[in-house]
Amino acid sequence: MARDQVTELMQAFFAEGTETLEPVPGAAEALVGLSAHAEIVILSNVPASDADKRTRNLCRHGMDYPLIPNEGVKGPALAAIAARAHGQPLFFIDDLPHNLKSAAEHAAHSTRLHYMADPRLSRLMPTSAHAHYRPHDWHDAARFIREHLAGA
Repeated sequence: MARDQVTELMQAFFAEGTETLEPVPGAAEALVGLSAHAEIVILSNVPASDADKRTRNLCRHGMDYPLIPNEGVKGPALAAIAARAHGQPLFFIDDLPHNLKSAAEHAAHSTRLHYMADPRLSRLMPTSAHAHYRPHDWHDAARFIREHLAGA
C-alpha cells in the first residue's frame, strides 16, 4: 500500500472513528488512581482537527485529562511537557518503539513504559531498548509508576 493511501486511511479513521473508540480495559481506573499522585496528560497522535473528538471520547470513558495532539514522533512534545514539570518525575507510556526512542532522546530523564494493549501485537513486538519496563496491562503499569513515585 502506498504511503498516501495509508495517510488517507488514517485521516478517515480519525475523522470517522475517533468518537467511537473503546478504552483499553483498566485504563480509566489506573489513571484515576494515579491522578491522586501525579498530573496526567495525554499525548496523542490524533490530528489537531480531531482533538476535540478525542477529548470528548476520553471524557465519556472517565478520562478527563488534558490532551495534547501531536504529529510524528513524540519526543519533542514530551520535552516541552518535561520543561513545565520542573524536575518532577516524568513517565511516558507508548506502544511504538520509535516514540520510546524519541522520548529517550528528547527527555532522557523520563521513565518509559512500552505497553501494547493488544496481546496479539504485543507477542510479535520485542520490547523497545529504550523502555524501562514492559507492563502487561494498565494495572501493572500503574503499580510500577506508584512504586517509582514512592521511591522518588
